[in-house]
Amino acid sequence: MASIIDDTYDSYGSFEELKLFTEAIERWDIGTIDILPEYMKIIYKTLLDIYDEIEEELAKQGRSYRLHYMKEKLQELVSMYFVEAKWFNEVQIEKFLLLLPT
Repeated sequence: MASIIDDTYDSYGSFEELKLFTEAIERWDIGTIDILPEYMKIIYKTLLDIYDEIEEELAKQGRSYRLHYMKEKLQELVSMYFVEAKWFNEVQIEKFLLLLPT
């Protein structure tokens, strides 16, 4: 899943879409799915479903407390991906500004 999310940040999402995606993962709520573009809805829903399955399995083992840490680490990863996207976006804007006549 991390690879798919990384590819989304690196290759597919616009900066505005990535901002929405990052916010959705920070909230971790299916209700935020409506703010996402269609292709991101699939990724987000799948991500939530996977974590629901993990939660069920951890609950059977009496370790459901671990899910919080897993979500937290994924949120940190996504936050780092977003910082990278932000840097890239800023560089692109600077390059564009350099091309403008003065």
